[in-house]
Amino acid sequence: MSNDVNSFDVSIANKQVGKAVIFFALIKVAFFILFIGSEWWLSRITISAALIAVFFIITSIKRLTKRQLAVLVPYSLVLLEITNATFFGGDRIIYMFFTGVMLLSIMYIDQIGFLIMCILTSVTIAVCLFVFNIPLLGENNTITDEIYSFSGTVLLYSFGFFFSKYILSFLLRLQTMGQSFNAVLDTTPNLMCIVNGNNEIEYISDSLVQFMGKRKNKIKVEDIFNTDELLEILESSMSQSGLTEKTVSFEKNGAQRWFTLHTLLMGKKEGVRFFEFAEITPIFEAQKAAEYANNAKSRFLATMSHEIRTPMNAIIGISEIELERDGHSTDTRNAFDRISNSGKTLLGIINDILDLSKIETGKLELVPVKYDTPSLINDTALLNSMRIGDKPLEFIVKVAEDLPAFLFGDELRIKQILNNMLSNAIKYTERGSVTFGISSTADEHVVTLIFTISDTGQGMTPEQLAAIYDEYSMFNREVNRKTEGAGLGMSITKSLVEMMDGRIEAQSEFGKGSTFTVYLRQQPAEGGVLGKEIAEKLENFKFDSSKQRTEIVREYMPYGRVLVVDDVDANLFVAKGLMRPYALAVDTAESGYEALELIRGGAVYDIVFMDHMMPGMDGIETTRLLRAEGYTRPVVALTANAVSGVKKLFEENGFDGFVSKPIDVRKLDSVLNTFVRDKQSAEVLEEARREKERLGASGVSGDSGALGGASGSGDSGGSGASGVVGASSGSGTASSVPAEGGTADEPLTLLKRIPALDVESALDAMSGFEDIYIDTVKLTMRLLPERVKKMDTFITIDIEAFTVEVHGLKSVLRNIGAGALGNTASQLENAGIDKNTEYLNEHYPPFRVELLALNELLIQAVQPKKAEPTKAADKSGLVKALAEARALAEGYDRDGALEVLTPCAQCSYDEETDEAVQKIINALEAFDCEEALRIMEVVSP
Repeated sequence: MSNDVNSFDVSIANKQVGKAVIFFALIKVAFFILFIGSEWWLSRITISAALIAVFFIITSIKRLTKRQLAVLVPYSLVLLEITNATFFGGDRIIYMFFTGVMLLSIMYIDQIGFLIMCILTSVTIAVCLFVFNIPLLGENNTITDEIYSFSGTVLLYSFGFFFSKYILSFLLRLQTMGQSFNAVLDTTPNLMCIVNGNNEIEYISDSLVQFMGKRKNKIKVEDIFNTDELLEILESSMSQSGLTEKTVSFEKNGAQRWFTLHTLLMGKKEGVRFFEFAEITPIFEAQKAAEYANNAKSRFLATMSHEIRTPMNAIIGISEIELERDGHSTDTRNAFDRISNSGKTLLGIINDILDLSKIETGKLELVPVKYDTPSLINDTALLNSMRIGDKPLEFIVKVAEDLPAFLFGDELRIKQILNNMLSNAIKYTERGSVTFGISSTADEHVVTLIFTISDTGQGMTPEQLAAIYDEYSMFNREVNRKTEGAGLGMSITKSLVEMMDGRIEAQSEFGKGSTFTVYLRQQPAEGGVLGKEIAEKLENFKFDSSKQRTEIVREYMPYGRVLVVDDVDANLFVAKGLMRPYALAVDTAESGYEALELIRGGAVYDIVFMDHMMPGMDGIETTRLLRAEGYTRPVVALTANAVSGVKKLFEENGFDGFVSKPIDVRKLDSVLNTFVRDKQSAEVLEEARREKERLGASGVSGDSGALGGASGSGDSGGSGASGVVGASSGSGTASSVPAEGGTADEPLTLLKRIPALDVESALDAMSGFEDIYIDTVKLTMRLLPERVKKMDTFITIDIEAFTVEVHGLKSVLRNIGAGALGNTASQLENAGIDKNTEYLNEHYPPFRVELLALNELLIQAVQPKKAEPTKAADKSGLVKALAEARALAEGYDRDGALEVLTPCAQCSYDEETDEAVQKIINALEAFDCEEALRIMEVVSP
């Protein structure tokens, strides 16, 4: 047996022996008081105290080895007990004590020390009995009793010695195991503890004690598990079996530190759990740094792509305009044609870079809509057939007859996938054929589209095929050095396919061609299959895919009432305009506070459309308050930040869904059907249908529900006639502006000539409502100077307020088709959120210039221009017109008031009156009847 004190924790043995000595001393005192009587009781207490004192004195000597302790501790106690028996009389339990000291010696796990203790104790007892005749059992026992007791003790000592090898070896193994376990726990840098079912710490490592910065006996479970997340892990893990792993964080000295938390149930006993915190802060920070670097790269690419794309659009636009002009020489036309083609090529590369950066930052989101597959196939086939040019190349389309006619998915991204692959096939095939095949498989819940693109082109080696999806990868660079592109198309394609839960397969043989097969999972939609006739038309390029604008069968819902909450008048107007065909009663509020007042005042709505970001109280905070007050009706978010994760954000904060801005008319229709129409009884729906038929029979369109005011609250949109068309064209408020050559063009024509506006896409988003679009432009025209003024102030003193302003402006610009400026506003908003003042100071000034320039163009296009002023008009006509307009405005008949006052705007009275009349008309055009009435009150013609 080893005597190395370092291999044995003496302090543990001392602790256990000390407990045994104290226990024995107390039992001995109690025994004498209860059974022997009060005689010598004080001496018994004294000796018991001496036993304890001697033990602590001996064990306090640090130089003693475990062998010395195994002898001295029990033998000193034997001597004290014999001394007690000599002077105060023996007792019947003394030999039990002698047996007990043997066990104390064994606790030190030293066989030689145990043997020495046994010999010394046996010799001392024998000397007392047979030399000095001391009655250790007391006066009432004979020498025979003493001999029997002594013999029994010696026998037990002998038995213990012979079996000590096995006993001590077993104890030593246990002790060694315990020491090893403790050594591991105490020396590991990981933070560890064991918690029982009563939430008490049974063990805590030294490293965790140091981390907590408290004394070990002062640390409680709640000190370690000191956050809601950690408490939840603690509670859930106490009933789980097996090993679990979580990533958690602690805040230490003001810095965040990250750990991997492993938890393990200890044995089969429920409720006792081992916890280990392994620090991963350096790894986590390195990962964050890598992600930041990657995001920084992607942000840079996105920013640069946008900055380049804006002038590229101008270059392409100007070249296209010049190509339409007559009178250019052949060389000049060729030059413009090269500029246009090169610009489009460069723009395609820039768009690829922008898509790649969105994918890498997780900001590219799919937008599933219902689409018709024949149009998707036809558009794709026609576009790519034109890319063949004068190549001796056959373009073959094969369409399965059983292909579904309608599906749900992101049609735009599917086209991007197909265009990337087909353009590559055409680009790298000089002669032969390119085949575009489309088929599908289906089950009860999903349709899998199968696109096959085959070519007879260059083909690829296995090495080239393996690298086909790498970014900026192109093959056969020497052969294809004249081929345009940045090598991003297939990388983007693969990412898009995977985002759609699909897969892409490729086969190629060098010199013989390639075949790519794409499998895309789509949601089924009603509409049947293509059939043989349509499939043949598509294969023969005879399918007419000319599309009308978004066609939605809008339900007539005069029974419905909604509230639209937005701090921007133009957004309120657009929302109400898009809901006009439903004949809904539409109330509006310009802030969360106003919305709360309406609902608290008893207003009942089928839906509340709540803007996400508003000054003061934003949409999330407003909705939280509504839910806290027990409001249970649907609340749908209106957001211009429809990025990944926003759905979960809104769900967690009490919203029932969200509609992105600019408003997606399909999504809006779905929301209105779900929360308004589908909650009505059959009787109500039937009555609405009959009402619509009656209106139709009376010559009143069911789509002419009033727009009402867009700036106040409670101005229900369910009454009165719209008259918006008259307001924007027939009434003269949007008088034509002289165009080139002296001809007069309608405002819509003039707006389409503004390079910064994509009027067609804006009209498509508004379901083709030209009147709503033109009035939205007018509202925007009046809004921009005010917003610019606010942003000029806020950018230097209140970044958060600036961010809110530019956020609202983002959706306003996108509403009218100013997508590029809307994207710039989005970038400024992100910089404001990040408090990136350097970016704001650099990019806001040019953005401001572009805004004001756009506003001037809007004014030229839609603001009425008077005929040449001749002479002052008679004010009596104005007085009469104002009185009539006042009566109409008081009844919220904005269009009637405009019709009355518009002719007056063409006359000249005096400078002050002319200005007042124009302000009244501006207010009416902005659907602000209250402001118009206020101005009328102060006009004195």
